Amino acid sequence: MSATRVLVVGDANLDLVLRGDVRPRFGQAEQLLDAADLTLGGSASLVAHGLARLGVPVALCAAVGQDAFGDRTLELLGGAGVDTTHVVRRPPGDRTGLSVILAPPDGDRSILTDLGAIPSLTPDDLPSLTGFTHLHVASPYLVHGIRPHLPRLMAAAAAAGLTTSLDTNDDPTRVWELLPELLAAAQTVLPNRDEVLRWAERLGLTRDGWRSAARAVAELGPAVVVKTGADGGACFRAGAAPLSVPPPMLTPVDTTGAGDSFDAGWLAAATGGRSVETALGWAVTAGSLSTRAAGGAAAQATPGELAAALPA
Repeated sequence: MSATRVLVVGDANLDLVLRGDVRPRFGQAEQLLDAADLTLGGSASLVAHGLARLGVPVALCAAVGQDAFGDRTLELLGGAGVDTTHVVRRPPGDRTGLSVILAPPDGDRSILTDLGAIPSLTPDDLPSLTGFTHLHVASPYLVHGIRPHLPRLMAAAAAAGLTTSLDTNDDPTRVWELLPELLAAAQTVLPNRDEVLRWAERLGLTRDGWRSAARAVAELGPAVVVKTGADGGACFRAGAAPLSVPPPMLTPVDTTGAGDSFDAGWLAAATGGRSVETALGWAVTAGSLSTRAAGGAAAQATPGELAAALPA
């Protein structure tokens, strides 16, 4: 995989993952937690970190502040081997983003995010595409400053011979601005089941369940690779039969960032010339293995762990 070089553009922040009795009770009630972990967060950061763990040369373009959280974000990324040359640091006072993730025992999650410097990324911060083979865009609905330019960026990347992918994640505003343009510019999109249903609703497409929504989006052009949680993952392409892969058997500790590790597994295989079937297997397995520890980065798979967990 040494010839592959991926550029990931999007969000970088830390996650404060709180587990246990996390459903707030106001009235100054003090609640005792099972655990609290400060970990790497941000979809783009976690995809880049996951790719580096899998041995794929990768660079991240994102914005953080000149504060302790920014220092820690860069330390965690650099420690995994991510090229952070294009992670810009905003002036003092513009803080690094932070997400507080409330994770009760039932497996549900609530995410409270202070965007900080995340939306400040601009086209001027982007590196040249020369030398890259793939462009992955993450969380366009958090990077407000660059979102209007992302469809053109992906189109320019494709014209330059790069492959392209997109993970929108959620849109907190529920407006889904530029969604048709973003989907049209990406060769592969990586939603979860809820997101692909929201896309179909926004676009006026058939959405009798997430499968029909995914098929309808695939008819617009991109391969639609859907994260299906405890069911694994599925891939829909125009003119091809759907594919699905179940996850390996394990008991998750924390599902934070599993979708980003899924993306990393897919991209590691796809940019390395593997088949769609293989890429889907890598995605599902990488996403599942990342749930072995708190946060999205600590348990991301190494090549050996991935190989050991894949079906024979």
